[in-house]
Amino acid sequence: MAITNPIVSTAEIQTVTVDATGGTFTVTWNGGTTGTIAFNASGATFSAAMDTITDRAADCVVTGGPGAAGGGTPYTLTWAAYKGNVPAPTTDATSLTGGAGTAVVATTTPGVSALADPYLSVGAHTEPTHPIPDQGDWQWCMMEVAAWMAGEAWSDDPTNVSPVIAQLCKALNDTFTDTERQDLKTYLAVAPTGVIDTVSPGAKETTRKYLSTNWLIRTYLPSWLDVAGLTDEADVLQALPAIASGTIDAEETEAALSMAGTVARAVSDYNWSDQDWVTLPGDGRVDYPIAGDYFFKLWPDLVADTDHATLELAQRCSRGAGYDSTGADAGQAAWDGARKAARAAAWDLSGVAHSLMWDSTRATPLPWTAVTGGVTDGDTVGLAAWTVARDAAFAACTQGALARDTHDIYEVRFAAWLAWLEAEADPSLGSPYAYAYDAAATAAGTILAPVFTTVKTSVLALLAAMCAV
Repeated sequence: MAITNPIVSTAEIQTVTVDATGGTFTVTWNGGTTGTIAFNASGATFSAAMDTITDRAADCVVTGGPGAAGGGTPYTLTWAAYKGNVPAPTTDATSLTGGAGTAVVATTTPGVSALADPYLSVGAHTEPTHPIPDQGDWQWCMMEVAAWMAGEAWSDDPTNVSPVIAQLCKALNDTFTDTERQDLKTYLAVAPTGVIDTVSPGAKETTRKYLSTNWLIRTYLPSWLDVAGLTDEADVLQALPAIASGTIDAEETEAALSMAGTVARAVSDYNWSDQDWVTLPGDGRVDYPIAGDYFFKLWPDLVADTDHATLELAQRCSRGAGYDSTGADAGQAAWDGARKAARAAAWDLSGVAHSLMWDSTRATPLPWTAVTGGVTDGDTVGLAAWTVARDAAFAACTQGALARDTHDIYEVRFAAWLAWLEAEADPSLGSPYAYAYDAAATAAGTILAPVFTTVKTSVLALLAAMCAV
């Protein structure tokens, strides 16, 4: 289908075929005429001549040539995209000699001017009243732009877009950051490179559901399990056969999802359990924030990063001597408060992991296929992914070795605890809880950032594959 309302300008492309063996010709455009141009001039010379009659330099870039008997190599005139549809220039070939003595102009690609440059926003929007796009009360999401481009009535359910693709696009539109969301405009084009004109009920829609389910189980979830250190579970999901029509092993797939979910929940619950900080296991693992070998592994960094008073308190607390002069366990109080702040921050940050799944599980139609071959369990696949991804991301925030060895930061609980102690020692830093929350949020964002990038790259590749079906 043709785009009714374009958002990308298309450059006008024309050719000039010079059939001559000598002499010169001129070009006239918009009331201006070039100087004489030799029949065998270079493209650069022709471009310089066009600069004398266009609105600005490089508005028309000429390549190709030279002319010769029979036409030689045609010159190609590529106009700046912003100019849209450009009237064809005319030529005066009376001074050409030999051959046919002609300089013939032809338009090979008509230029098109963009009618809007939409800034994509979260959610659905009411139909604007201002007559000019991008002005006044115009706000739109990706699917509203798709409907407008196709000349449809205002809607975030365009009839020209595959329902499965539309649901994925809505989830991406509302999950991506403001900056990332604008990248989706790349896909506001006609299929097979874009989402427009992808409606094709039947086999193609089924294939798209299989593609999205394959991505969900074999790419998306392993990304979160890996960052949580659950590499065995990630490997099991990645090793499942590619999910394509007729090849799903429902029992194996459901078992792998269930296993991954059970382990992710167990690790998450254990790492965030309400243990006393002085009784955390000291079995040599590096993932415990205060006891065991982890504290001493951090010692050189603590010396460099932390003031003496806080460091002294941290050392005292780590040895079970965090009691003040009244006998109160100041170390436990700081740990309790910091752990709550860290948990809240990690939960908020890990929400990015599951928001795409949560949005999609409420969509109609569901973008996931029914794994068991029925009609209702597609929702179960999305919900399973939602819970597993969030539990894995929540657990990842507590991985001390990952935080230090890969990102050179403290894991969220330890970052929050040190921040809490700093804020207690320095009232100018504000509320210990708020200060600890911010420190934990920064740590969680750093730990999870690579997965955000991986997921974005892979889901855009999924979208491109679905458009090409």
